[in-house]
Amino acid sequence: MDQGRTWASRRWPTSHALGEAKERLSEILSELKDVGIENVLALRGDPPRGETEWKPHPGGLHYSVELIEVMARDFDFCIGAACFPEVHPDAPNLQEDLKYARRKVEAGASFLITQLFFDNELYFDFVDEARAAGITVRSSRASCRSPASSRSRRSPRCARPRSRPISSAH
Repeated sequence: MDQGRTWASRRWPTSHALGEAKERLSEILSELKDVGIENVLALRGDPPRGETEWKPHPGGLHYSVELIEVMARDFDFCIGAACFPEVHPDAPNLQEDLKYARRKVEAGASFLITQLFFDNELYFDFVDEARAAGITVRSSRASCRSPASSRSRRSPRCARPRSRPISSAH
C-alpha cells in the first residue's frame, strides 16, 4: 500500500477555499486524487490567525458549496461537509443555515459532520429540523479528542450524544 493510501485510511484530508486561487485548488485536488485519496471534507475555513473576518482569495472560491460543486463536477471523491447544530456564526438563524446545508448536499456532499457541541438536545433538535428541511444524508457528530493522548481517548469534557442519524437508512 502506498503512503498516500495509508495516510488516507487514517485521516480525512480537509480541503478549504481559504487562501488558494481556483487553479491551485484544482491542482491540490488532483494531487489528492493521484495519491489515492477518496474522501475529502470540504470546508470554507476560518479567518487566518489574528483576523476576525474571513476574506476569500481574490482568485478563489467564496463558499464551501462552491468547493463542493468543483469537487463533485471534476473529481470522484466522497465529499463531506460541515453542519452547525448551534448555527453557523454567519447565518442569521437555524432555518437559513439549514437551507445552506441542503445546498451543500444538493451540490454533492455525501454526508455532513457537525461542529463540536456540548448540548445533546440541541443536536437532536437539529437532526429533526434537518429532516424537516429535506436533508436526508447522514450526519456525524464531531468527536472531541484529547490532544495529550496518543490513543485519542475521548476527553471527559466532551458531550457524548446518543446516535441519531439524519437519514433513517442505516
